[in-house]
Amino acid sequence: MASTKISTEHLAAGHRDASFRAISNVLSTDIALETYAQIIDGLPLSHAALDRYRHKMHPKHPVDSHHELCPGAFEKAIEAREAFNIDSLRFDSQLLQTYQSASIGTRQYLLRLLELTAVALHQIAVYLFQEAASIHDLHHPQGSGFTIHDATVWERPPDMWLREAPWPTLFTHPGFTTVEQYPDGVADMAAYWVEDRILGGVLLFDRSQSWDHEDEPNAFFSICAAQANSPHLSTLRRSATGTSGLHHCTPRKLGLEAMSITITLFARKYDAHRPE
Repeated sequence: MASTKISTEHLAAGHRDASFRAISNVLSTDIALETYAQIIDGLPLSHAALDRYRHKMHPKHPVDSHHELCPGAFEKAIEAREAFNIDSLRFDSQLLQTYQSASIGTRQYLLRLLELTAVALHQIAVYLFQEAASIHDLHHPQGSGFTIHDATVWERPPDMWLREAPWPTLFTHPGFTTVEQYPDGVADMAAYWVEDRILGGVLLFDRSQSWDHEDEPNAFFSICAAQANSPHLSTLRRSATGTSGLHHCTPRKLGLEAMSITITLFARKYDAHRPE
């Protein structure tokens, strides 16, 4: 049965204010602005496209020359950030209920605040991918050889190696490519890429069972940065500030104590498997 989606207007003031601060603080970072600007552009910058394992890039790939955002993309990202209204977002009612029932400052509260933030970043990315003008194609029209479509479907010239079919978007985290099970399809693929760029990985939670209060294991990041030799999960550490907002959203500065667990992790209900 489909879950009910509601806004944070249903939260008590303290919880609602904390969620707004958390999401707004992350959106205020330079990496968030650059990441969403790339979505609005329509193609990733070359350094971002290469900054992941299994990136399928090639020295002759058109995006290798995409060193700067197309004119207007960055400005559109700033406009979108300034117009941001948390009440426009819709969250799973069960997630909001669990967050609301947790006392401020507790482990359960911090976990759900992290989850709300990740879901918000994802939802904004889906909207921009689907609705924002693809600035890149305004500057590279059909026939230029460098449209968004041209860059997305590009394949390396035939050689001795096996063919690697391109993904349906260059905004791809290799661990989250099961587009057929995502409600927003390719836009969800791009949104997982956005989470990885902004948070330092896609935030994962243990969905193997229902957890009581403070017993839930860690949240983890599924990282696809190029410096990682293979996809891995990074534990979070408990926030040193003890405040209810997230101020600098990086794996090193947010989260919970490290714990060793060997259970299966799930990202969202649409990714009910361990990332590759």
